[in-house]
Amino acid sequence: MIRHLLFQNLFKSLLFLLIGLVLFGIFPSKGLAIVLGLIVVLRLFYIIAEALREPMTIEAWHALIDSLADAYENIDPEGRVADAAKLELPIDASPRALAEAAVIRQARRYAPPRGRRELAAEAFGLVAFAALIPADIAIYTCDFLSFRMSYGWIGGAVVAASLALYAWPHFWPRTTDSAGRRTLWWALPFPIATVLFVAGIVVRHPHLNPFHPEHTRLAAERVLALRDNIVAGNHADWVLRYARECDRRGDLERAAFLYREGLRLNSHDREAIDRLAALEAIRSGSHVPPPVQVGVVTPPPQWPITQPVDRLPRCEVGPSLALLETLTVVIVPVGAVPDRVLDTVGHVIQTELDLPVRVSSETVPLPPHNRIRGMLVGKQWDPKALYDAFLRSFPSLPEAPIRILLLTPVDIYTEGANYIFSVSWSIGALVGLARFGDLGGDDPMLRHRAAKQSLCALLKCFGAPISPDRNCVTSYCHSLEEFDAKGDHPNAATLAIFRQARAQLNSHWQAFVRADSLPQVQRELSDAHSAVRRGDYAAAEQAVEKNRDFFPKDPGFHFTRAEIAIRLNRIERARQALADARRLDPENLACDTIDGLICRAVGDLPGARAAIERAVARAPDNPSVLKYLPPILEQIGDAGAARDAWERLLALSPGDPEAVLHYSLLLWQAGERERADSVITGVVRAQPAPSALLEIALSNYYTATGRESEAVAPAERATRLAPMDPAAAFQHASTTLRAGDHARAVQIASDMARRFPGIPKSWYALSLAASVAMDVPTATKAYEEWLRIAPRDPDAHSNYGFFLHRTGRDQMAREVLERASREFPGYGLVWLNLSVVLEALGENAAALEARQKADSLLPAQQRHGLLR
Repeated sequence: MIRHLLFQNLFKSLLFLLIGLVLFGIFPSKGLAIVLGLIVVLRLFYIIAEALREPMTIEAWHALIDSLADAYENIDPEGRVADAAKLELPIDASPRALAEAAVIRQARRYAPPRGRRELAAEAFGLVAFAALIPADIAIYTCDFLSFRMSYGWIGGAVVAASLALYAWPHFWPRTTDSAGRRTLWWALPFPIATVLFVAGIVVRHPHLNPFHPEHTRLAAERVLALRDNIVAGNHADWVLRYARECDRRGDLERAAFLYREGLRLNSHDREAIDRLAALEAIRSGSHVPPPVQVGVVTPPPQWPITQPVDRLPRCEVGPSLALLETLTVVIVPVGAVPDRVLDTVGHVIQTELDLPVRVSSETVPLPPHNRIRGMLVGKQWDPKALYDAFLRSFPSLPEAPIRILLLTPVDIYTEGANYIFSVSWSIGALVGLARFGDLGGDDPMLRHRAAKQSLCALLKCFGAPISPDRNCVTSYCHSLEEFDAKGDHPNAATLAIFRQARAQLNSHWQAFVRADSLPQVQRELSDAHSAVRRGDYAAAEQAVEKNRDFFPKDPGFHFTRAEIAIRLNRIERARQALADARRLDPENLACDTIDGLICRAVGDLPGARAAIERAVARAPDNPSVLKYLPPILEQIGDAGAARDAWERLLALSPGDPEAVLHYSLLLWQAGERERADSVITGVVRAQPAPSALLEIALSNYYTATGRESEAVAPAERATRLAPMDPAAAFQHASTTLRAGDHARAVQIASDMARRFPGIPKSWYALSLAASVAMDVPTATKAYEEWLRIAPRDPDAHSNYGFFLHRTGRDQMAREVLERASREFPGYGLVWLNLSVVLEALGENAAALEARQKADSLLPAQQRHGLLR
C-alpha cells in the first residue's frame, strides 16, 4: 500500500498542491521557479524509484496468494462474506478463492517497470520540458534574466504548456511502438534546448556565466541599461557589487560613479553610502568624509496630516481649463477616493512645489480589472487601462498648462512587478493607494503615504530622475518599509530640475497664448519648429527673427534664437540672444549650455568645457544638460572622460541613440570590441518597440567601425520604420554608398531629393553620392541647390570645396574653403579639406597649419567616418 501511494499518488498530489498554491497567490510569482524546481526533483525521485523497482515474478504472485489465503483463514465468516461481495464472488467462497480473486484484480492494475532506456529518456525530457525550454524562452525574450525576476502570468502559461507537453506521452497506450515514440519525444528536445540555453547565455546574457571573468561588470552594465526601473531596482546589487570590485582595484572614479548609480536603484545600502562619502572626500581633497544622511529616521513631516486641511477648489476637466495662465496640477480620482485624501495630496503639492492645484469635481468610473493576482489575493489593474478610462471620460482635453494626477484606490501592477506604487507619464502620473492602508478609515498614515508618493510621481513626470539620496522623495524603494523610511521632500538637485521644467512650460504657454491671439504669428512659429526638426535652420531663423518683437520677455524664445543662430554660425546674434535670455532668467541652466555651445562654435573648447561643466554641476542627473558635455570632451581628446560622460548619460537615458553610439565607439577604439558590440546591440534589442533612431545609430556604428556591409541592413530597417523621416532616408543612401553600391546610392538619394526637396540633407545625400560615383553634372546641380537653400550650412561649403578639388579645380576649391574657414572657424571639416587643397597646391606650411587646426576641432571617430 505504501509503495502504491509513493509510486502512483504522491507525485501527482504534490504537483497539484504546489500549482494550486501559486494560482491562489500563496507564493509570489518569482516562487514559480522554486515550485518548478521542486516538481522536477520530485519527478526525478519517482523515475529513479521506478528504475530501481524489481518486476513481480510468478513466484511472487503465488506467494502473495498463499499469504492472502492464510490471512482469510483467520478472518471471521462475516468478514469473508463482506470481502466476497466486494470481489463479486459467492458468499461461501473459500479463503483460497478470495485470495486468488484479490490478486487477479491487483494484477490487472499492475504496471510493470518500464525499460531503463525509456526512463532515462523521460529524465532528460523532464529537464528539457520543465527547465530548459522555459529558461530558453525567458533568455530570448527578457532584457535581464535572473532567478529573482518576477515571471507573471505569461511565465506561468509557458510553464504549464511545457509541463503538459512533457506529460502528454503518459496518456499514450503502453505498447512497444508507443514506448519508442515516448523515448524519442522526451530525448530529442534535450540537446536542442541545451544548445539554445548555452548559446543564449553566451550571446544575450553573458552575466549568467559564473566562469566569465567579467560577468559582474556585464551584469551591472545590463542593469544600468534597463528602462524598467522596477526590474533594475530589483538587481541593484549587481551595480554595487561591480562598484566594490572597481574600488578594490583602485579605479576610484568609476567606483564612485557606480556607487552613485547603484544608490539610485537601492538608496538603503548603508555600506555603499559610507564608501561613496569617503570617495567624494578623497576627490575633494578633504580628510574628513562629508556627512551623509542615512535616512533611517526621517525628519518629522511638515505636512498637516494629523489636522484637517482646507478644501481645495473643485473644477470641471473641460474648456474652462484653457483659461489657466500658469502650470496647474489637476487631481482626478479614478474610483472612490475620500475627499480628505484628495485635499491632503493637493495641499502637499502646493506646499512643496508652489504649484496651484485643483481637484476634479467628477470621478472616473473604474474599468473592469485586468487580472487577479492569485484567486485569494485580489483584483489588480493595469495603469494603461485606468489611463484609458480617464481619456474616455474626458475625450477632449483642452489645450492648457496642466498636469493630471490620477489617484485610484485599487492595486496597480506592471508585467515586471506584482504591484507598484505609481507610474509617471509626460502629461502626469497615476498613484495606486491600495498598499497604503484602509481608505475607509481616517488614517493619518494613509494620507501621509498618499501625499508622499503623489509628490514623487509628479516630480518624475517633470523629468526628475530617481535620486541616489534616500532622503529625497524621488529615491527608489523596494518595499513599504523602505518607502516609510525615505525622506518626504525633494532635495535641492531634484527641486532645481523641477523649477527649470516649470519655468520652461510656463514660458512656452505664454508664447502659445500670445501666438494664439495672432494666427499669422502662430503659423509662422509652427513652421519654424518644423524647419528646425528637418534641419532647415535658415527658414527657422527667418520666421523667428520676423516675430521677435512679440516675445520680448520670453527667455525660452531667446534661447531658441540663440540655438538657431549657433547652427547658422551667427555668433554675435547668438551672444545677443543669450544676453537677452540671461537678463530675463539668469538662473536657467540653458544660460551655461548656450554659452558652451557658442564657445565650441568659435573653437574655444576649454571655455566650452568649463561652461557645460558648470551646468552639469548644477544638475548632475539632468540628461538634457549632460548631453552637451561628452562631444566637447571628445573634441578636446579626453577619451576617458568622454566615455564616462556618455556612460552616465546612457544610464540616465538608456535608449538615447547618440549616447549609445558614441559610448560604443569609444569602447571599440579602446580595444573593447566585443563589449562595444554587446552594448549597442543590447540597447537596440532592449527597446519595447523598434526604434528608427536606434537603427540609424547602429548603422553609423557599423560604418565607423569599418563594417560598411553590415551597416546597410539597419539603415534599411530605419527607412521601413520611418518612411517619411529624411534622416532615415539619408542614412540609407550614405550606407549604401559606403558599401560600394554607387549606382544604387545615387538612385536612393535622387528619390530622397524628389520627396524632400526643401530639406538640405536631401541635396547633401545626392551631392555626396553623385560626387563619389563621379557623376559630375548631377553632383554640381545638387551642390548648387544645397548652397541655395542652406547658405549658412558649413557642410555645404566644406563638401563643395572638396568636390572642386576632386574635379581638378583646386584654385576655386581654395577660395571656397578659405572663405568658409573665416565664416565657420570652429568647424573642423572645413580646415581638414582646406589642408588637403593646400597640399595639392604645394603650400605645405599653410597646409600643416590647417591640418593642426582640424585636429584640434575634429574628433577621431568623425575623421574615421569620412566618406571621400
